[in-house]
Amino acid sequence: MNEVDTRWLLVSVTTAAAAPSLRMQVWRKLKGPGALYLQQSVCLLPDRPAVASALDELRERVRTDGGRMRAVFAEVVESEADLERFRSWVAKIEARDCFGAPLGEQVHAELARAAANASEVGPPVPCRLG
Repeated sequence: MNEVDTRWLLVSVTTAAAAPSLRMQVWRKLKGPGALYLQQSVCLLPDRPAVASALDELRERVRTDGGRMRAVFAEVVESEADLERFRSWVAKIEARDCFGAPLGEQVHAELARAAANASEVGPPVPCRLG
């Protein structure tokens, strides 16, 4: 299984005081490098040099046109409560599985890996950009 990036940028954009067209321009510029919208005006982007450069340019454009943009680092960290909830779901699914789902071993391996990662990583430290 491939490793995934665990460093992300959480981006919040406010365009209420700006021209209506700015909102669509911002949406397009953020979707291009792979933004995942969590809610209106709030998205996650992978923390990569090309993304940071694009955000710098976009931030200046948003500020010039009367909006506000903020980005902070966000670490993806499994909490023990989340792991317990996932373990409970897996147990319930296994109890109803009459066909012996072929990915059961992989699911247990990923839960074990998540538990090991969670024990190695401390709490995330937010860092404000711009």
